[in-house]
Amino acid sequence: MGRETRQTILALLAAVLVFLVLFFALEWQVIISVLISVGIYFAVFYLTAPVLKIGDIELESLKNGAEIKELYDQSIAEVQQMEGSIDVLEHNAVKEQATELVATSHDILKYLEGHPTDISQSRHFLTYYFPTANKILKNYIRLKVANISSHKLIEVQDKTTESLDLLNDLFAKQRDSYHKDILLDLEVESELLENTLKLGGGGINEE
Repeated sequence: MGRETRQTILALLAAVLVFLVLFFALEWQVIISVLISVGIYFAVFYLTAPVLKIGDIELESLKNGAEIKELYDQSIAEVQQMEGSIDVLEHNAVKEQATELVATSHDILKYLEGHPTDISQSRHFLTYYFPTANKILKNYIRLKVANISSHKLIEVQDKTTESLDLLNDLFAKQRDSYHKDILLDLEVESELLENTLKLGGGGINEE
């Protein structure tokens, strides 16, 4: 049962109950009972509507909040499927690459959970690279389970590790891009500190 269906049923039950009480128990006029019941229906329906949130951040103030939420939820589903694939991987190199990929994916999702406004800007990455990584792992598992010939399996393993290695680089760059301002500040501060130490002789004068 969908969330909106549950809202409708709850609101309808509340409206019917109010109508029965007003019309039969209190013997109010039918038109008044109906109008109040209709008002109760809409009030309950909207009051029980879930608040769009990612983590602790509400999305109601964003004009594309529903779209952002859907995109984030789809990304979580893709990463969860990738994580589930790790348990059935046997080839060490493939498993190591997949484990690293999932770990970086969690880093990305953790950042986006705290900064949902960056989700729209990450749309291409989330809708292309997450599904692509998930598909590569699924295809590898399907071919492994199909017991294809050993030389073909070796070829598939090599191509899979090569693809995962490339994806790991791309995922790491995506994660790091969210923190580029902090990294730049750190680099500038380090250079300033180094220059200051050089000008001061690298030590602190003691009285």
